[in-house]
Amino acid sequence: SVVRCAVGGMRAEDFGINIDKLSIVTDDVGKEFHAAVARSGGLPLSSRDGELEELRQIVVAKDRSISSLRSTLDGQRSALEGRIAQTEKILGDRDRELGAIRDELEGAMRAKAVAEAALKREVEANRRSKEAIKSDLEDLRQKLRQASSEGMKVKANLRAE
Repeated sequence: SVVRCAVGGMRAEDFGINIDKLSIVTDDVGKEFHAAVARSGGLPLSSRDGELEELRQIVVAKDRSISSLRSTLDGQRSALEGRIAQTEKILGDRDRELGAIRDELEGAMRAKAVAEAALKREVEANRRSKEAIKSDLEDLRQKLRQASSEGMKVKANLRAE
């Protein structure tokens, strides 16, 4: 509750202040009423009526103050609830967005791993192919030297004849 109030820009203490004001106003009305009753104990009836009328007006004014404070609190609560709902919606949207990005990143990481494995296989195949070509080339050189040597022998035999 305190966190939510802070998110909406109002502190829980702001409500406490208004509730304290409401409590003070109510206490003041009670004190004034008791004081008026005590004062009216020895007064004639018309003075008591005047005193009661004055108290009634004070009570009406205090009731208006209480009503105003309640209305203010209701407005603040509604505003905070709206801000909380808006913030929760934004957070939910961001959570979904981050989830989609995370899924996309995981897919890219899997694709990268597959591509790296394929590349390693291709590099290894090329290395083996290159070694095979070198081996074949060496065999051909050997055969060429052998054929050249045999050709020289045949040529020498033909000259000798």
